[in-house]
Amino acid sequence: CCCCCCCCCCYREAEQAGRERATARVGFRSAGPAAAARAMGCTMSKSGSAARSAAEHKVGQRRHGNLEARLETLFKSADRDQDQSLSFKEVKRLVHKINLEVPERELKAKFESFDANGDGRLNFDEFRELFLAVESLPNLDTVFRAAAGGADHLLPEDLQRYLVSSSRNRLQFSVRECARLILKHEGAEDSEIARQLNMDDHSDDHFVEGPLLSYEGFLRLMTNPEINSIMDQTKYYNVYQDMRQPLSHYYVSSSHNTYLTGNQLSSESSASAVERALKLGVRVIELDAWDGGSVEEGPIVNHGRTMCRPCTLKSCLEVIKDRAFQVTEYPVVITIENHCSIPFQKEQVRLLEEAFGTKLYMWPGTDGDDGKKNWAVGPPEWASPEDLKGMVVIRDKPQKKSDRKKSKAALEAAAKAKLIETANDPDTHLADALAADGSTLNPDHDLVQSPSSASSTGSDDDESEDFDYARAVELGVDNRLLRAMYIKNVQIKTKYEKDRVVYTEPPYRSSSSLGEGKMLKLAKPGYHARDLAHYAERHIVRVFPAGTRVDSSNYDPTVAWNAGCQVVALNYQTKSMPVWLSQGKFSDNGGCGFVLKPDFLLPAAARKSGTATKHWDAKPKDVEVTLTIRVLSGHYFPKPPGQSDKSEVIDPYVEVCIFGAEPDQSKASTKHVSNNGFNPVWNETFTFQVREPELALVAFVVSDHDRVGKDDFIAQRVVPMTAMVPGYKMVPMLHENSAPQDSYLFVHVDFDPSPPVSSCEPLQL
Repeated sequence: CCCCCCCCCCYREAEQAGRERATARVGFRSAGPAAAARAMGCTMSKSGSAARSAAEHKVGQRRHGNLEARLETLFKSADRDQDQSLSFKEVKRLVHKINLEVPERELKAKFESFDANGDGRLNFDEFRELFLAVESLPNLDTVFRAAAGGADHLLPEDLQRYLVSSSRNRLQFSVRECARLILKHEGAEDSEIARQLNMDDHSDDHFVEGPLLSYEGFLRLMTNPEINSIMDQTKYYNVYQDMRQPLSHYYVSSSHNTYLTGNQLSSESSASAVERALKLGVRVIELDAWDGGSVEEGPIVNHGRTMCRPCTLKSCLEVIKDRAFQVTEYPVVITIENHCSIPFQKEQVRLLEEAFGTKLYMWPGTDGDDGKKNWAVGPPEWASPEDLKGMVVIRDKPQKKSDRKKSKAALEAAAKAKLIETANDPDTHLADALAADGSTLNPDHDLVQSPSSASSTGSDDDESEDFDYARAVELGVDNRLLRAMYIKNVQIKTKYEKDRVVYTEPPYRSSSSLGEGKMLKLAKPGYHARDLAHYAERHIVRVFPAGTRVDSSNYDPTVAWNAGCQVVALNYQTKSMPVWLSQGKFSDNGGCGFVLKPDFLLPAAARKSGTATKHWDAKPKDVEVTLTIRVLSGHYFPKPPGQSDKSEVIDPYVEVCIFGAEPDQSKASTKHVSNNGFNPVWNETFTFQVREPELALVAFVVSDHDRVGKDDFIAQRVVPMTAMVPGYKMVPMLHENSAPQDSYLFVHVDFDPSPPVSSCEPLQL
């Protein structure tokens, strides 16, 4: 197998030999915006701000740009006078921008050698030739020669053999598909490709003598993220898992307080934050609903008992209506933390019906003893994601006990607000009207708040209070709202016995919320994790960040996933490792937002043959896979977020980290390469012993080494270990906000033995 060939990456003219290396610090950090610059009193530069804005516009994109697109973008950005040519000064500035340090004399000589007419400027074609001469591509000559059997080209059959064998049969290509790849990467036009592939002779014999793949074409193929990514593209683009199992069998991409744009105390509530989460593939959207100024104005969405500014529930529902199914057809779950009084709850369901119509899932209910439908209980078994495709599902609990006593005051305040609307001087009369009962007007919100509602907390206290669904109608809850509440929230009730945690289960399928602290206790490896995972086989368990995380920081989601918790809610507005882990995990299964749990976390009846006896307590003992990753080189890394093109060339290093089962947690770091973010070479090898590969996530983080102060974030990518493809692979990198970059790592991956693989459809080229 030619993937066993030894390859030490080197580069064309741009290689900077003998760079100084020093040991880099290890450890992941939250990637905040230019913290070091702010500490010195600096503001973000215009070019740095523009780069951050451009990255934000790419949020939700899943495809990475190719070489031609990169060249066009670079040329346009460097052509400041827009005369369709580049001067030496513009080229020099561009070389610094792309993080390459080249002596001016050497760069000048190269510029002149590609200036064909000697006019001191390069047109696009001349610039393209110059760029290709210093292009950041790995040297895979040894690999190519081995695959070609010593020849100077590859036939379609040779390429097929290489792609299949180097991936250990994870990738399957026909000879005809390989012929298409060769034609494409040798620059053939689409019409020529179609002509050669649509011959009357459909047998492989037609391709015995060609087309031929040159070494340059092989390099282009090996750096094409659609073909040679570290992540199996069939799993990246296709929904390949069984989507007909009950909802509780799936992990679901989830956000916490989705509406907030920043911290939990003083930021803004906005429908744009909900839109951003949906673009990132989030399937569980959380909205905290409160009484608005009047029933006619409708409920508001806000983080209560804080200085956060609200938005209307209607605006959030409109965004969900427009964006819910742009990324995937699988269901969106709206989890409502409901602080509304009964009249406002009735308005909630009216707004839900108005926004979603037939897409709002209204479950059929169960047959009561009196022959009538009963919607006050949950379903006897969950529907599947396939059953709910294209639907909006509501997870709700009508009203907390602590909120019911506030309903009267809230209604009185709403009535007063209605009267005040018709007054000649609303502000004056509002103050007079509210003075009698001590209510106040919040000048930031411009909404009426009674003392009781103003002091209500917006915390996720589902775990501490229960609701008597049997008395729902008696308490004034509308049957329409009960029908819309497909996922009923109940308090999770446990008692400890010797070496076991006993869960009191309701007589129907339900959902419960666990705060971060309680989750850490119940998900502790051993019998705690075992019993929580058993409970989560049937019921949906949601986890949310601790209330002390007022800065919207996050916890490690893998602890909850390891114990089978499905809805692990994160603050998506914070760009840090926990969110990257979530994005990496849910990049699997076509990015549809639902990932089937491993067999050992499913009920025995749902497991594949031969796995029903596996015992899981989150403490795996035996090493199942040895993972070896050789970090060879990096390509086209940008400047740190917020820094201008004129800032210094970066000194990049790579951290590789394994997240998953507790015994598998591990990290390693390369040394840094000085003054080269264009094509740094590391050629460093790391070996990881993995006990549970089906839970393992492999994170790659590139940072800029700083001798003084905190190292800056450059790029990141997280890949599920079971979706990784062995061999020489590129790792397409992402910005801190999970938008695609043009940069990539080039690595070699090896498994011993290969981890479990789920079957999926072949890649469509």
